[in-house]
Amino acid sequence: MALATELGELFQQAIADFYLGWSDSHAQDPAEGLARMQRALADINGSSLTMRSL
Repeated sequence: MALATELGELFQQAIADFYLGWSDSHAQDPAEGLARMQRALADINGSSLTMRSL
């Protein structure tokens, strides 16, 4: 997540945030984890974020 943020990779940042939410929902706080996942999906679906080709 830190590297994606540093490089300005918004799509990768949203994907990382989704997986952090998934992890939180299983390990710590299910409600907060699900909320984080929903925010990440909203960021992806509500914008033109795409994965860059190398």
